[in-house]
Amino acid sequence: MATYWILAANSAAARLFVREKKFSPPIEQRDWLHPESRLHSRDLEHDRQGKTFASHGHGQDDNQKHTEPKTREAHDFARELATYLNRARSNAEFESLSIVADPSFLGILREHLDEQTRAHVTREVSKNLTHASAEKLAEAVDSD
Repeated sequence: MATYWILAANSAAARLFVREKKFSPPIEQRDWLHPESRLHSRDLEHDRQGKTFASHGHGQDDNQKHTEPKTREAHDFARELATYLNRARSNAEFESLSIVADPSFLGILREHLDEQTRAHVTREVSKNLTHASAEKLAEAVDSD
């Protein structure tokens, strides 16, 4: 069983690598695509909350605070990845997790990991290396 995992991610794609030993070459195990994150905001607007008239004045108010469509999609994808990682951790599929992620996506992903899974994160690299080679990822994770 591989106990050292490396997740490389951005808001549109992610790749999971495993290592049998701490410094052995990483082997790609799985990948995810989230094409909605690549769409233009205007193409994602169909889900926007409706407008209502305020009872105490003129004009319209949003029913809920508006979240930018790209941000909403990034959170959806981070939630999907975190659910997978949380479940894998609870099944003892890894003992150590390194995350290499686009800086803006790293914080979003961190928000969605449960406390126990966050405790297994031994390294975070704030770089978008999602499409980099396994060797480049290993180099980023192993460097100090």
